[in-house]
Amino acid sequence: TGLGLGLLLATVMAMGGIYRGMVEDALSIVRAPGADLWVVQKDTNGPFAETSRVPEDLYRVIRAVPGVRIAEPIAFQSLQLRVGPRPLRVQLIGFRPDSLGAPAAVVAGRPIAKSRYEMLLDRKSGVPLGTEIRVGRIGFTVVGLTEGIVSNSGDPAAFVALRDAQEIQFLKANEAIRNDRARLAESVRDTPAL
Repeated sequence: TGLGLGLLLATVMAMGGIYRGMVEDALSIVRAPGADLWVVQKDTNGPFAETSRVPEDLYRVIRAVPGVRIAEPIAFQSLQLRVGPRPLRVQLIGFRPDSLGAPAAVVAGRPIAKSRYEMLLDRKSGVPLGTEIRVGRIGFTVVGLTEGIVSNSGDPAAFVALRDAQEIQFLKANEAIRNDRARLAESVRDTPAL
């Protein structure tokens, strides 16, 4: 009876620990920016569950509301990077340096100091400082490491300047641009003249 109760108690404690760990991981990316309120696109589930786009200058309107201390745009997107031969899935967070959205602490290296082309990665990624990472046509240098900031699916967080994140989000690949041009030319050719 004592052994059975001991095993049951150990199982309950393990389940409670696993549950708390999962909740902590899932909320780490929500808590990292330090925001009290998220403003998202109407009829969406916010920046963590689905794409939510609002005009970038909306933060100026929000900042004018009485009681608001800080309002800043932040960009989130899931992305798969290639670090050497291996793929690395990350949650990319774009923020304005020295503003809301920056990680609370950098445990190795330094925070982002330049306005472009620098990246902070979570230590869980296993990527060392100084690593060069290409995302599309943009090259980044890993200048710092964070700890304990992962997406709700467990992917490590990668922090870049907001301008870089927006460029990554909206920049099309060369093949996509060529395909769009060909599609447009064909559409124009097939459209009867008025």
